Amino acid sequence: PSVRAVEGHERLNHVCYVHAYTWGKPLQALGMLNSSFVIEQARFFGERLLRETGNDRHAQIRRAYQLAFGRLPGAEEESLGLELIEEHGLTVFCRVLLNANEFIHVM
Repeated sequence: PSVRAVEGHERLNHVCYVHAYTWGKPLQALGMLNSSFVIEQARFFGERLLRETGNDRHAQIRRAYQLAFGRLPGAEEESLGLELIEEHGLTVFCRVLLNANEFIHVM
């Protein structure tokens, strides 16, 4: 689709093409998940959470959601986050948040 805007004189037409960009492609999502940049940022994110909340897993999850999404997690999100941290560690949890659609796409 395109958006057409006329500025001043009718002969001065500017066309702006609007494209929908998504991360819906599996290879793009996999590339993002395994990106060395994202892995490093997840580690930094986890270190920040430890500095700000200590070893309180629930506080880590709530703070991570506040920083990443600007909101608190729901009960199910907090429960799943707790399971993920206990099984795979804080850095993996942070990596998951950084790869979430809610983080990647600006609404």
